[in-house]
Amino acid sequence: YGLLTPWGFFKQRWIVVKWIITVGGVVFGTFWLGPWLNSLGPISARLGLEALGDPAYVRAKSLNSLWGAVQTSTVVLAVFLSVLKPWGRKGRRD
Repeated sequence: YGLLTPWGFFKQRWIVVKWIITVGGVVFGTFWLGPWLNSLGPISARLGLEALGDPAYVRAKSLNSLWGAVQTSTVVLAVFLSVLKPWGRKGRRD
């Protein structure tokens, strides 16, 4: 992405921050959000509507909702960084 553009990969701070947000979101989604979400189906299949009172279901649903909203917010932040391109070049010398 940044490799073949004039923006470079590590020349601009906003690109570095955007990549940290993106990679962090992928890792967090893969290792935490995904398993929380995947745990809801089997509990629902086993308990039906009674799953809404199951502590494991409620915990996984709450964590998924909270951290899913946080992850969505970070994606929105990454979009704004891509559009606004704040901050200057890294290590700029005049």
